[in-house]
Amino acid sequence: MTKTIPLQDYVIVKKIENKEQVVKGILIPVKENNELVRAIVHAINPKPPKDCIQNFKVGDTIIIRKFGGAPITEDGINLLILKTEEIIAKVLDGDNE
Repeated sequence: MTKTIPLQDYVIVKKIENKEQVVKGILIPVKENNELVRAIVHAINPKPPKDCIQNFKVGDTIIIRKFGGAPITEDGINLLILKTEEIIAKVLDGDNE
């Protein structure tokens, strides 16, 4: 099992794929925003630089640009490495507000 740890102010994420829904036998297409997607934080630098602010942790849902980051594969999982400044927002739900 491989474990990649990002350095400096980088973070590793896994994009969340939008799934189509079937309601009573009718396929409901997913309306996609062409610019932004959700992702799950997969790994962060445990000792980020002092000037790097990380307002998220592993497992958080975030919003990133659809075509940002550098793709990597770890144990057959497609991931992205991107700078923390490329993270646009953190998605809050009732558990992590």
